[in-house]
Amino acid sequence: MNYDDKGLDLDIYTEDGYAEDRYAEERYTETAAIDAPLPRGTAARRRPRPDYIRRDEYEEFPEEQPGQRDEAPAPNNPPERNAQTRRPLPAVKRPAYTMVEEDLKYIYPESNKNKILRIGIMLVAVFTVLYLCTNTLGDTLSNYSAGLAAPLTNATQEPSAATPGMDYINYGAYDMDDPVIAALVNLFEEYPNTKRIADNSDRIPTRLVELAAKNNETIDYVADYLLFGNTGAHASQIDISDELVSGDIPHFVQWDPRWGYSYYGGEVMGLDGCGPTALAMVAAGLTGNAMYNPRFVADYSQENGYINENNDTAWTLMSVGSTAFGITPRELTLDENVIKSALNNGQPIVAAMRAGDFTTGGHFIVMVGVSSGGNILIRDSNSYANTEKEWEYDRIKSQISNLWAFTLS
Repeated sequence: MNYDDKGLDLDIYTEDGYAEDRYAEERYTETAAIDAPLPRGTAARRRPRPDYIRRDEYEEFPEEQPGQRDEAPAPNNPPERNAQTRRPLPAVKRPAYTMVEEDLKYIYPESNKNKILRIGIMLVAVFTVLYLCTNTLGDTLSNYSAGLAAPLTNATQEPSAATPGMDYINYGAYDMDDPVIAALVNLFEEYPNTKRIADNSDRIPTRLVELAAKNNETIDYVADYLLFGNTGAHASQIDISDELVSGDIPHFVQWDPRWGYSYYGGEVMGLDGCGPTALAMVAAGLTGNAMYNPRFVADYSQENGYINENNDTAWTLMSVGSTAFGITPRELTLDENVIKSALNNGQPIVAAMRAGDFTTGGHFIVMVGVSSGGNILIRDSNSYANTEKEWEYDRIKSQISNLWAFTLS
């Protein structure tokens, strides 16, 4: 018989059943025909062998040897067969191997010179970015580091005279139509922390920003609100013992970082804490008890209802609440001789003040003595500058609303 095919695998069967499998005796090229004689008395079933795929498209079994492409396996090396039917298994067709990047590393290994060059370029890029970041953030980092030590001081140190990067300020970025911002911008050179306040004016309470613009002494306190706002040491953690001198009334400022960020009424003590701060000066000075710091007195005032409907300190804190601190109050008339007599007898006086030299609203100051020139010496909880001055009675008498003199109980 003549069969027009690449080649045929013959499954030979006898009358007794399966006998054996073997290959056709010869295989020819694609154009040749196969004429395989069959044994006498047998029936044969002929199955065409699957076409082999060219190597440039798919691979054959690994055991295929060079020179056998598009050819059938040799008779002494037949393909695998099904264990049950004993029929040849179809050739496994898989995509030809594709060279990937990992192989290229072995074929073309990177030279040491190229490695050094690549690492050098990366280092230059990193140092360039760090340099730019340092110039941009230098001012912020410097101010932040300086602010970390603020709570440990008594807020008396002068601000630095220069700010890193001040030459690079974009003044056009500030709203100079806002009088408060304009006042801060004008202070950039003299008080560097005003830049922190102006840059973060939307994150700082408006009244604090206005306080910094009006009172240069509060600039550091306001700037550090970003770090310590809404916080404050517990009264028992505050130590004022080093500031107490026998026979003298100490000077406390309401915006001292030790208590200035603590809330009193509806605002921080730095804004509305003049009442308890003034009473703390008198109580601590007369008794020598270091427990009577402004935060302690403020807590007492809040807990016992000495804050009025406007969240201001009520006068009753002086006339009634003060007795809790071992001192006795006495209300005075507005008379120069009465006032100076009490002061000369060692009786400090808390004065409630109207708008004027000390405030634009209401304020408490402490009168502590009379100078050799007959002027009044005071302790202003909102100003070091006012405290250092001597005040004529005629200048301040119209600003006084009420007076309380204090003695030890």
